[in-house]
Amino acid sequence: MQKDGSVHGAWSIDTRPPRGDLLRAGGWALAAVVFGVVFIVAGVLPYDGPWWAHALVITIGVLILIGGRPSLRRLRHGVKPATLSIGPSGIEYDGPRGSTLHVAWPQVRAAELRTAQLVFVTKGRRTNGAVLAGLDLHVDDAAAGERARSLRREAGVYQVRVGGRPESAEQAHQALLRYVPDRYRGTRHVGEVRESREDLPL
Repeated sequence: MQKDGSVHGAWSIDTRPPRGDLLRAGGWALAAVVFGVVFIVAGVLPYDGPWWAHALVITIGVLILIGGRPSLRRLRHGVKPATLSIGPSGIEYDGPRGSTLHVAWPQVRAAELRTAQLVFVTKGRRTNGAVLAGLDLHVDDAAAGERARSLRREAGVYQVRVGGRPESAEQAHQALLRYVPDRYRGTRHVGEVRESREDLPL
């Protein structure tokens, strides 16, 4: 790796969430799984009581598991992060669920970094998490390809995950300034995103 964070001229961006958010996500995910399974098992086991009591306990367990999905998703992003490389020839992104976007710079009309503050709300208490960053690329749909469909925000605009680490956004910023200064629109903060819907695209 070169001193500027690039590898053989291409910048390899760390797309993982910050360590603190990963630890928080791991704790909430473990709690959701443990309590959810306990309630479901308790509802399945035979005991004297009406059928609706069993159904109620099982439903509570399922809801607990569903409530832990954002934390599980963020934990998965840390364990198996997307790969993002910004180089002299273009951008290569391999994200979750098989999504990919490999485009050359001549195919990119414009690029913009977008950031959002991750917010946790627990029992009415608000806690700020990482500042998430995504990269908007204005690319023709035909050039993006079918495997980039899940990254599509609107016609001709695709967003790839940059991550929640400050150095990741800075590296992406410097790489875009180097390779496409005439088409790079800079960074725009788009507000807040709650934990329950934390999933780039923003």
